[in-house]
Amino acid sequence: MVFVCRKQRRSIGSHYLAEASGLTLVVLPRSVELSMTEITMTEISLALLLFVALTTLVYAHVGFDNILKSYRMWFEDGYWVNYNVVEAIAWVAKAAVIIPGLVWQREIWQLHVVTLLTSALLIWVSERKLLPTMVAFNTLWIGLSSVVIARNLL
Repeated sequence: MVFVCRKQRRSIGSHYLAEASGLTLVVLPRSVELSMTEITMTEISLALLLFVALTTLVYAHVGFDNILKSYRMWFEDGYWVNYNVVEAIAWVAKAAVIIPGLVWQREIWQLHVVTLLTSALLIWVSERKLLPTMVAFNTLWIGLSSVVIARNLL
């Protein structure tokens, strides 16, 4: 595993010199950083194929009509109550954190402030849907967001 500290990085010829934990020096070719941000047509094609195949398989198993009924709930009167509003905001915030990281290896750390707040709110307002997986996942996300915020502020 290679560690690159964003705070202390300087170019030396064709390599980056990075200081990790204040003690260890790691020398990486510049091409390593560039290759982490490039996405090829093959990767896009494979990702699209996996997405379509798995989604189609799961939707067929559950039933396409049931999936459509589920999506239509967004447009029904009474759906957008306090819990569902918080859940939607939390979902969008988490997607905004995850997608740039997975696709472009870019972190928008400021969004962790939103995910920190929405994860805490989800646990707070979840009296109707107090599922252990939801509580555990959002507790884990609170910890993750706290670490990312502290790392970027200090």
